[in-house]
Amino acid sequence: MAGLIKQHRAVATRYDELAVRFLATVQVAAITIWLRHMWNTP
Repeated sequence: MAGLIKQHRAVATRYDELAVRFLATVQVAAITIWLRHMWNTP
């Protein structure tokens, strides 16, 4: 899962300086990965 999250540019480069914003960015990346997985699952 960590490898999939690091594919998102904002997470890999850590644009956000505040930990709260970085956590939110990671959560949004995880949600998009989950939604893609659910969309492609029969």
